[in-house]
Amino acid sequence: MSTFYPCWFWENGISDSVLQILDAEVKQLELKPGELVHGNIDLSVRNSNSNAFPSYHWFTGVMYNFAVHANREAGWQRTLEFPEVTQIAEYGPDQYYKWHTDMEPFSLDPYARKITVICLLNDPSEFEGGDFEIEFAQAPKLKRGSVIAFTSNLRHQVTPVTSGKRMSATCWAVGPQKW
Repeated sequence: MSTFYPCWFWENGISDSVLQILDAEVKQLELKPGELVHGNIDLSVRNSNSNAFPSYHWFTGVMYNFAVHANREAGWQRTLEFPEVTQIAEYGPDQYYKWHTDMEPFSLDPYARKITVICLLNDPSEFEGGDFEIEFAQAPKLKRGSVIAFTSNLRHQVTPVTSGKRMSATCWAVGPQKW
């Protein structure tokens, strides 16, 4: 008998000292309108700004390690081969990302996103709204440095920010298209 966990959570996943180093690098990124999984921009689904650190960036390695750990501990048993990128997303007032998954189920690409890892980069006192939600699961309240991992086929969203600015980092662990 096995137990399935829809998400794996670390309340204090990444220390503030590590996030301070990342903050300086994030300030150097030019954020642009966020794209959907298949590369299109559709403001009716996603209205945020983003950019990404490459798969070889040090923070991508940190995030990928959370994916590997969650995959093992939660019993998801996904075949993981490498991290994709770490996307930095900024949500200001009236920005959101409606219900979506992080994978394209009918892609001809030999690789697919298997596990999504998200870290909140700023303190929730800096914004209102912007709640992270997972369909059919109780998503924990995130704070600066919290990390949540889940299989990329789960629908999730960020509700509209009503004031302030919400910053997050998302990394995808990738493996062969076959599950």
